[in-house]
Amino acid sequence: MIGGGILGCSTAYHLVRRGWKDVVVLEKAQLTSGTSWHAAGSVGQLRSSIGITQMIGYSTQLYGRLEAETGQATGWVQCGSIRLACTPERKDELERSVMIGRSIGLDIRMISPDEVKAMIPVVSLEGVLGAIYIPTDGMINPSDVTMALAKGARMEGARIFENTKVTGFVRSGDRVTAIETTGGTIACDKVVLCGGVWAREVGRLAGVNVPLQANYNQYAITDVIPGLPRGAPDLRDPDNYIYFKEEVGGYAFGNYDQEPQAYEISPIPEDHAFHLFEPELDHFTLTVDAAVMRIPALAEVGIKRFIHGLESFTEDGMPIMGEAPELRDFFLACGFNGFGIASGGGAGKAMADWITDGQPPYDLGAADIRRFSRHHGSDQMVKQLAIDGQRRHYALARPSDEAQMARTLRRSPVYAALALAGARFTPVAGWEVAEYFDGEAGADVDDLVNGEYIAAKRSAILVDDSSRAKFAIMGPGAEAALRNLFPACPPLTKGRISTGFALTPTGGIDCEVTITPLEDDNFVLTTSASRGTYLQTFIRHGLAKVPEVRWLDVTAGTAVFVMSGPAVLEILEPLIENAIPRPGTSAIEHGYLAGAPVRLVAATPFGEPGVEVHVSSDYAAYVFEALLKGGAGGGAAGGLRLAGSRAIDRLRIENGIPAFGNEIDGRTKPCEIGVAAGTGGETAGRSLKRFLVEGSAYRPKGREGLFAGDQRVGSVTSAAFSPIADGSFVLAFVDKRFADSGLELETHDGKVKIAGCGGTHSEH
Repeated sequence: MIGGGILGCSTAYHLVRRGWKDVVVLEKAQLTSGTSWHAAGSVGQLRSSIGITQMIGYSTQLYGRLEAETGQATGWVQCGSIRLACTPERKDELERSVMIGRSIGLDIRMISPDEVKAMIPVVSLEGVLGAIYIPTDGMINPSDVTMALAKGARMEGARIFENTKVTGFVRSGDRVTAIETTGGTIACDKVVLCGGVWAREVGRLAGVNVPLQANYNQYAITDVIPGLPRGAPDLRDPDNYIYFKEEVGGYAFGNYDQEPQAYEISPIPEDHAFHLFEPELDHFTLTVDAAVMRIPALAEVGIKRFIHGLESFTEDGMPIMGEAPELRDFFLACGFNGFGIASGGGAGKAMADWITDGQPPYDLGAADIRRFSRHHGSDQMVKQLAIDGQRRHYALARPSDEAQMARTLRRSPVYAALALAGARFTPVAGWEVAEYFDGEAGADVDDLVNGEYIAAKRSAILVDDSSRAKFAIMGPGAEAALRNLFPACPPLTKGRISTGFALTPTGGIDCEVTITPLEDDNFVLTTSASRGTYLQTFIRHGLAKVPEVRWLDVTAGTAVFVMSGPAVLEILEPLIENAIPRPGTSAIEHGYLAGAPVRLVAATPFGEPGVEVHVSSDYAAYVFEALLKGGAGGGAAGGLRLAGSRAIDRLRIENGIPAFGNEIDGRTKPCEIGVAAGTGGETAGRSLKRFLVEGSAYRPKGREGLFAGDQRVGSVTSAAFSPIADGSFVLAFVDKRFADSGLELETHDGKVKIAGCGGTHSEH
């Protein structure tokens, strides 16, 4: 472990408990001297990622027993926490959070403003519409808990070397075999970089890119506040960007700055240990104003101390964890965006399990380093994105709150045409992806998406899917190599695409891939834009010992347009020379579209019958214009309509297509989503099912529980309203013992019956 903060000490603590014998922690100064010592110490479990919420949930359990186990005080107090809603959107978010929490066993409930006042008498409820309460949240002393973890690691044989700086790495192929330090060279099999704000520069010594940025973070500690109970619940007011933690009868309070500032000195100075900066009072004024509005007594008490230090931030507010794409057995646990103390216990366990078993105990896809792309190697880009990530820490999931920095970085060859047609874009792995098309100024977004969805059913839609990651695999033995890489894949048949899965060491799904045979020993592999680095890493590692088989990233060289709907063949026939493959057959045909060479594939990624048009980027704009012109006036119900990702997501849910981050994570087995090939006959205790919630009175949003009587037997993973069915299609994992039973879905006001729609797309 490189770094003696809470992450390094916790990872060591958990590794020795998994049976590892030679465990070493290297700290360039003293334990906790980086960012751990000056953290606020608030431990709040609720996060936008279920896996991160579960990870912090483990922290609360560990912190509750650590002092008794090690004899080292930790300062743990289970004080609970309250989160306020001051807008209808935030209240909706909190109500959904309650369902998410219940789905994983978190004690969480909505409470009234009066209940908030009873627990925190000094609070002003101005503008408050609702609140949630989590009684198992708490607070802890950051230095003490780190020292307790270090002591617990030492008790089981781990060694900790302070004042030992890492100066370089010895590599053999794609692995680190030794670490060079100021105290000598240490041979090693595995490395875990827990270097906090130093992780980016230390990673570079090993050739590993760590996309985090050191930004300033400031909070204040007040004198005693009359009327504030000791051990009062932590208070968060995300609509006003502020948080409060009771501390010795006063408050530690701060905010997630709406004008963040990056630390511009690189590398970070050697003497930056136990270091704080002078307070920036002018910059803190807005925080004070918001804090006084929520806690009026702050206007009457003094501030006894400012804490102004550095924290590491990422573009999406999530940590950086997992195995580096560049190296084998080089792991990372850093970039925790101000909640490293809350995460510390669970993150250490996750890393120990990841290293030992090849898989963490929670879904940590939101934190996996493989979510980043090539542009994250740029210091300038990482800085801009991390500033934006810090600003959006309390953001809602709405267009005005999404990333604003580094936009238009990666663009489809037809980006300009999409923008001219009214596309509303969202960033995905640096790409600008069309969400929907605003052809009518001021139109309701749901109405626009409904229109695109209806067009897919009654006429035709055209979708730009050029952001899809694409890799060429070529050379003697390529087919045999692919069979070894993707065991859960049907036979590779020339003229027909196949779907396979990259599997984790524990047999979970790491990435879904579509394999397209071209000619002998030449294949193209594609996956979603967000899984591109996952697939690239899997291919590189998997083919490392097959030198005769080569691979190449061809994402930028090929555009993909997806057409779906009953009018597709009518639109394509006048444009296509050669044959058009029949939609739904997965067949491949090569030909010409309006004179341009194309590859046609009779499939769509969202389950509707249709045809994909693959075309090299130099011909892409021409082909796109030809498709629009060909579909402008003809076809059923008015011709061709452009569609974006929101409508596509509705269609994939209706058709039972599982998606990463919803139905699939690294712990999901193929048999759980209806795929049996290559899984050794493994059976699952749960299965993915489709249901219809009839009517529009209640529209599911996801994470609602499914019940057989009073027993919870499943949970909704995705939901989408269908204006044609006048109801919502949902995907849900259900205990197989109850999969065919009459089930009910929980709502805010009780339960509603649901109708089964059969299995998922994979099962039929």
